[in-house]
Amino acid sequence: MTRVKGHWRRSSKGTLHWVRPHSRRTAIAGAGGGITLAILIYILVASLQAGPSSSSVSTPSSMAPESTLSVPTGKYVQLAQALQAARHRIGLSLEEVSRQTGIPRSQLSDAEAGALMPTAEQLDTLGRTYQLTSKERSDLLDHRLRAEIGIN
Repeated sequence: MTRVKGHWRRSSKGTLHWVRPHSRRTAIAGAGGGITLAILIYILVASLQAGPSSSSVSTPSSMAPESTLSVPTGKYVQLAQALQAARHRIGLSLEEVSRQTGIPRSQLSDAEAGALMPTAEQLDTLGRTYQLTSKERSDLLDHRLRAEIGIN
């Protein structure tokens, strides 16, 4: 559990409301160890995807120290991992991406958790926002197609 300070939150109607101090469950237990564990899992997954011929794994260079990579567990894991890695690589938060693309933050979060498959148009918009090459954007669409027809 993580203790959260009181803060202001904007409702969907645009009004501000005070949120009392409260406790929130953390995705990975432990205050400081969670980030390290998430990064190690990310590196392990990346090395497994790279195959046995790759001896070194590069991590995103612009990853903010306070950010954590959650491990997608939903139906669309490969697409979720690719989206999350691309966003972390350029150092944007979900809120910033939502503002830039017009895609609701909740949909972005669900897509990165593997629970929701973005449309092809949304993937193209995200690819441009994440400054992906045309090959990387094509790979995103390939992940989407594979998930759609049930091929890992």
